[in-house]
Formats: sequence, structure tokens, C-alpha cells
Amino acid sequence: MLEIPDTLNVPAYHTEVAAYLQSEQAELWQWFAANCLGKDHIDAVRLELLKSAYRVDDQTTPRLQDLAHEAAQQLGLDVPITLYHAQRPVNGLNAHLTFLPGEVHIVLHGSIAEVLDDVELRALFGHELSHYIFWTGWDGKFFVADEILAALTNDGPQGSPQSESHRLFRLYAEIFCDRGARIACGELLPTVSTLVKTETSVREVNAQSYLKQAEEIAGSESSKTAERTHPECYIRTRALQLWDEQSTGVEEEIRHMIEGPLALNELDLLAQSRIDRFTRRLVDAFLSSAWLQTDKLLGHARLFFDGYEPPVESQIDEQLSADLQTHDAPLRDYYCYVLLDFVTTDRELDEAPLAAALRLTERLQMDSRFGEIVHKELGIGKKQLAKLRRDAKTIVDQAAQESEAK
Repeated sequence: MLEIPDTLNVPAYHTEVAAYLQSEQAELWQWFAANCLGKDHIDAVRLELLKSAYRVDDQTTPRLQDLAHEAAQQLGLDVPITLYHAQRPVNGLNAHLTFLPGEVHIVLHGSIAEVLDDVELRALFGHELSHYIFWTGWDGKFFVADEILAALTNDGPQGSPQSESHRLFRLYAEIFCDRGARIACGELLPTVSTLVKTETSVREVNAQSYLKQAEEIAGSESSKTAERTHPECYIRTRALQLWDEQSTGVEEEIRHMIEGPLALNELDLLAQSRIDRFTRRLVDAFLSSAWLQTDKLLGHARLFFDGYEPPVESQIDEQLSADLQTHDAPLRDYYCYVLLDFVTTDRELDEAPLAAALRLTERLQMDSRFGEIVHKELGIGKKQLAKLRRDAKTIVDQAAQESEAK
């Protein structure tokens, strides 16, 4: 039976990715929802557990069994729990959940049971039990989403949007499960000391001191995670503290630590979709004048967006300038090159499209870099480019008048 505590909320990223996959990969979603936990798979997982780990019986370690069930009770879980010790532990002091529906199987690594005290063990079990909640709750949609992302990652190159989405999905899952650890043990500091001990194998930890250390690191610009499966300990600690304190803007700050700002070479599926929307708005802004809506330019726009139709009337997208601002040079150049493609598509319009682009990039605060690219790619000298900037309004107005006269 699963009764998810009201306070155990999933990060927004999980909900957004699941919704994206249900919409954009509907057939794949239906197939995985129906087939990803077949009997053969379940039997194989159970056999592998027995081969690779020592199954602990209730009489041998009643302390561990009691603490695991106490953690489950705090999390609203009423399912059979089986504990194991890894035969060849490779992860130092740690634990992991092997997921099977309707059953909890937790494998302990190394001497973790001796290093952690009872409250910390409840936090450890709470973290692993929260993986079970994550896969089972919410109608199992997050398990399906993870399976789809894993399949898409296996079929594509490393660093693809699918691979990056899978990476972020797993990182955020650890953030979620740390929240479950906090609920299971009832206190923040033991949850933090559990994290530090499992990461460092240190037996004595000052959790309050590490909270200050994590806050100090988080204040730097380089605090974005570089990991693939588990965020760095200081990020997990900082994220847990923010969530525990219910700080204003907690999800946004956690998102900054996990994802960082948009970067063209590190786009996940959601960021890719976001850039796609920004690009559409940029194209709309450029083609908002009727005289620019020629067959050649509209045809070029449809190479970007199937069935593209231009804006009905000229309008200023007030938010576009802010949305396009970025410190990522490749992404900034991408926007500039999109405009440059349109500038050079319809030669019959002469220099008018360039004049329009110069005016637009000035409004979007992209004019400096756009000018550099125009100089490099079109061979237009700086003096000529400066003159075009000064005359841009006149050139655009004349092109519009000529278009209306035809």
C-alpha cells in the first residue's frame, strides 16, 4: 500500500519530462507502460539479487529490519522489505534499491551498518525507500519516463538531448530521495551526516559545519553539477536544506545547481524545446513586416518550422530580448546565424533584410555580435556596416513602401 506524504513532492523537472514524453513520444510511452516490467524481467532481477548479494534474515539483524520498517512507516509504505549485503561491494559505504513492483529490496555495501547510527540508518533506508515510491507512485509514470530515456540514450550518441535528459532525470531523483530520507529520520542534521559519511567514509561528521560549507560553495558561479548519476554532496546538502526550510524560490535555486544556464552544447529535451520556441519567436519578430513575407523567406522559415505561417500583424515581443540573453557564446551565435540565414535568402530584396536584421538585433541587444558575424561571413567592412546601421530605418521604410505599391 502506498500513501505518499504530502510533503514529499517531486522536483518539477520530473513532471515536465514525463509530460513531454507522453506528448512527443506517445506510442513509445504506451509501449513501455505496458511492457517494461514483464515476468521474465522480474524473475531475472530477483535471480541476480540472490547471486550477487547475501540475503539477511530477520533473526540475524533485527535492528536493521526494525529501522527499515520504521523508515517505511514514516513514508507511508506498507510493503515487504528484504535486506541484503553486497558480496563484492564496489561503492564503498552505500546502499541501493533494486526495484521490483510490490517489493522492496535494499542492498547494503561495505560496513555502512556499523558506521551509521540508528537515526542515520533510518535516513539511509528512507532514501532507498523513496526510490521505490518514485518508481511506484504517481501511477508509475516516472518509472516509464526513466525507461524511455534510457532506451533513447542507448540508441543515440553520448551528449545528445536524450542522454542529457536521462542524466538530469537521475540527478533530480536523488534530490527527491534525499527529501524522503529527511522525512524518514525526522531531522535535517542526521540526514546531512548520512550523506557526508556515505560520500567520504568518515565516521565522525559535524553536519552543521558541512551545511555552512555547502552554502559557501553554492554561492560561487561554478556550483553547477558535473556528475551523471548523483549530484555532488554539497549540492545535495544545499538542496535538502533549502527544501527543509521551505525557502522562497527553492526549486529555482535547486534547478540552477543541477542544470545551470542554457548552453547550446548541453541541451536536454526540455531545453531543446525551449530553444525551439525562442527561435520561432525570433523568426516571427523578423518576419513580422509584410514586405519580408516573400515566398523565399517563408519557404526558408518552413525549413525550421513545418507549415510555418507568419504573424498576422506586426507586433513587438517584449519578453524576447530577455529570453535570448545568454552568457553561452555558442547559443548567442546560433541566434545570430539564424537571422543571417534569413538576411541572405532573398537576394531580390537587396540590403533591406540586413537593415531589418540590424534594427532587430539592436532591440534584442544582440547587435554587437551580429555585426561581427556579418563582417566575417558577408565581408562587409566596418564603415559600410556602420552606415547601414545609420540608414537602416530609411532602408526598411522604403522597402515597405515599395512592397505596398506592387
